[in-house]
Amino acid sequence: MERGKLVYVASPYSSPDKVQQEVRFLSAAVATGYLMNKFTDLFFYSPICHTHPIATYCKLQGDWAFWKQFDETMLSRCDAIWVLCLPGWEESKGVTAELEIAATMKMDVMYVIPSTNGEYSVTWAPYTNGFAKE
Repeated sequence: MERGKLVYVASPYSSPDKVQQEVRFLSAAVATGYLMNKFTDLFFYSPICHTHPIATYCKLQGDWAFWKQFDETMLSRCDAIWVLCLPGWEESKGVTAELEIAATMKMDVMYVIPSTNGEYSVTWAPYTNGFAKE
């Protein structure tokens, strides 16, 4: 049976500041919705969008140790990983670990960069300190 391509959308989330976590969740939801509308031949899975409400209402742990096996399992089902480059993505333990897992699976990596006009650009360019190499 033919199946569509599934893309894992990695983004920073954990923070001691619950307001920051909520902002990151909403940012991931908006970006994932944008990607779903823009790339109708792909299917997107955002662990933040899909699990934030569960974690909030069921008081699940928010640290990487709790989510590691879950994220590994979901990544193993995906064809690519796209990193939503929100502030803090380069320091995020979760995003860093997800990229390491994706590398062991030889997954394609893309970067989703928000712009000030509400649009997003998607690039495969490797990043150094948050800026694409020329």
